[in-house]
Amino acid sequence: MRAHILRLMQLSDDKSLPDSHIEGESLPMDEPVRFIWEKTSKQSSHNAAMKRRIIVDLQANRSMYKHVPEKDFARKNMENVFDQAFTTMRQKFKAQRDTTAARHLRRREDRKSLKARRASRKKIKLTNRVESRKRLEIFSHPSFDGALQQDCMSSEESCDDDDDGQDAGARPQTRPKALRIRGLPWRSLRLQRFYALLDEEDQADKSNKPKRGSGRKERHVGPDKGPHILPPAGTLGWMVSKRWIRQLQCTRADLAQAAMTLISVSDGIDWNECTILGAESDDDADLQEMLRSERHIPVSETSSLQHALIPTS
Repeated sequence: MRAHILRLMQLSDDKSLPDSHIEGESLPMDEPVRFIWEKTSKQSSHNAAMKRRIIVDLQANRSMYKHVPEKDFARKNMENVFDQAFTTMRQKFKAQRDTTAARHLRRREDRKSLKARRASRKKIKLTNRVESRKRLEIFSHPSFDGALQQDCMSSEESCDDDDDGQDAGARPQTRPKALRIRGLPWRSLRLQRFYALLDEEDQADKSNKPKRGSGRKERHVGPDKGPHILPPAGTLGWMVSKRWIRQLQCTRADLAQAAMTLISVSDGIDWNECTILGAESDDDADLQEMLRSERHIPVSETSSLQHALIPTS
């Protein structure tokens, strides 16, 4: 719908929307569509006429949009979609004329871009680890499948991510580009070792291939994400830090209870055969009992997991 509106307005994009049309002034059919931006299609008879013109033209030229289902061209659907698109365009027009609104819109778009960048980094990391696992027969057991999902990946935040509320033009341009790795506190030592081995395999594989582009960005370990982030549903017990569970029971019993419902007790892995990930630490010794009894366990006085192993993921 947005693309078709811009087409009838004879615009290539919406970065510089034209001035408002004058209410009551006729607009010939052979001239580009124009709107009165200060009003909705219900408040302005001119906007209502433009809405009808666009919908009729779109229905007549539905062959231009071969991937759009036929049912989406129904009149009612077209009207709803138009209203949504027109609301967004009115906001953009206001932002283009109003400095404060423009700054707000720019920050909102920056936040959307930031989320997209982080998601892309997680996806790339996951893809690399999936490929590494295929080359490591020892990790072929199905119980390792659950560890290879995007919700289990740590985030990699660039320096620019710290300036979430700052305009792009105001950010320092000389600051070196680096990514800060922020792990998930709920991940166990075994899970961290699993990722570390996959990453080592990935780097070894890449070292045998010709390098292209500008190379991998520098990374350094940052603070963990918030302690109240829960693992995804179906997470196996071996993947979860028992210290994290105990701490959560003391600080947020409601979240601890919710976490219990997300964790599966049985993993089916013979850890006597898979010693490469190490034995369970004292910190991670009793999740099976916790999951079965759901009783309170006091916080362990042992050292934090994050000091027991420097995360590489």
